[in-house]
Amino acid sequence: MITKEKAEELSRILKAYSEGKVIQINNGSRGWCDIIPDENSKFDFYNCKYRIKPEPVLVPFTFKDKNFFKDRWVRIKDSCGGSGSLNKIVNVNSTGVIFINANGSIIKKTYEELLEQCYFEDGSSCGKYVE
Repeated sequence: MITKEKAEELSRILKAYSEGKVIQINNGSRGWCDIIPDENSKFDFYNCKYRIKPEPVLVPFTFKDKNFFKDRWVRIKDSCGGSGSLNKIVNVNSTGVIFINANGSIIKKTYEELLEQCYFEDGSSCGKYVE
């Protein structure tokens, strides 16, 4: 017998599958793996665990990521959402302060401020995606 809660969960998974969203199966020690859909795809809801693949979330960098963004060029958004001139991230300290050289003046930003107020020269976000 299947519970109402389990039926609702499975219904959400099948609906997401029909909409083309990625479904994952738990393969025990290998963790969650994407299902590659084809005409022979079958679900075994009694013996397997499924989920809708979580959407990645954009979060601020951390000190561990400093080698990725130190010495990179960023633009600081103005109050209207426009872009300013290119500025270089020149230093990052372990207390969470990022130093940006903006035309000879040093601007200090936190990781959160970097994500909210800046973007890289190529237009990408100053943060990282996590599941």
